[in-house]
Amino acid sequence: MDKKKVFSIFKILFGVIVFALILKYKFDFSVFTKLSFHWQYLAMMIVVSLIINVVRAWKWNIILTDVYKQKFSFSKIFRSTLVGQFFAFFTPSRLGDFIRAKHVKKELGYKKAISSLVIERASDVLIMLLFFLYGLLVLKDEILKYISLKENIWIFAIIIFACILVWVIFHKKIHLFVKENFQLKHLKKPLFLTKLFLITLVVWFLTYVQFFFASKTLGVNLQLFLVLAIASIHAIILLLPITINGIGLREGSSLILFPLIGITSNVGIILAWLVALNNSLLPAILGYVTMMFKNPK
Repeated sequence: MDKKKVFSIFKILFGVIVFALILKYKFDFSVFTKLSFHWQYLAMMIVVSLIINVVRAWKWNIILTDVYKQKFSFSKIFRSTLVGQFFAFFTPSRLGDFIRAKHVKKELGYKKAISSLVIERASDVLIMLLFFLYGLLVLKDEILKYISLKENIWIFAIIIFACILVWVIFHKKIHLFVKENFQLKHLKKPLFLTKLFLITLVVWFLTYVQFFFASKTLGVNLQLFLVLAIASIHAIILLLPITINGIGLREGSSLILFPLIGITSNVGIILAWLVALNNSLLPAILGYVTMMFKNPK
């Protein structure tokens, strides 16, 4: 069995085991009976999710147009984005990207199609890191206090170990991606980079705002700047490729992070589930409908 299969099996088992342990020992299902549900804020979350997918499609189209000089109709790119979300919902998100690339490979070629998605992902990571720094600055006192507790040191030791492990495994691939995809002349144009930066900033701001509406949906009143701080740290932790689609990692990080801003761990986990479903299930449903009734041409 090759290393990729072994690592994939490890990620599935690790995520499922962590998820099961948290549900059994740390999650109180009676919390569902204590929450007040506000549908108007859920409706706002759904609208925000739709806007995010529209802006994401617009962003990808700008990359295709400005970098590769290939024009596509917005409807085609939007449909491709939703179909990709459908496949990403049931599989690792990477497969969703391959499906999106397949929809434009006829005009671009498969290598350039994948390259456009690498540029998209790289800009996402950059903005996520900026928000992450914001989160650390806002919550530095709470985080330092949490780390200072002896019983919590092992948690951060595991996180640091996971980061080192990811770098050891993937640093050669990261270097190859950078070498192949970031020598393009168009990436040095200030206007393109400015557009890419601002659009990506909007995408992730709206993504994190969903946590604010999710807290309102559950009847929890929090200041927006605190929710943005927690959501930005939460999102970076979910980037660690040690589980499939964040299973277990999402619940574990929620267990630790949300109490830092006064939300119980049980409510924090439900909040994270609500945002994850809104970010993935709704686009997946739309992607399925798109795929069934009108395939991209």
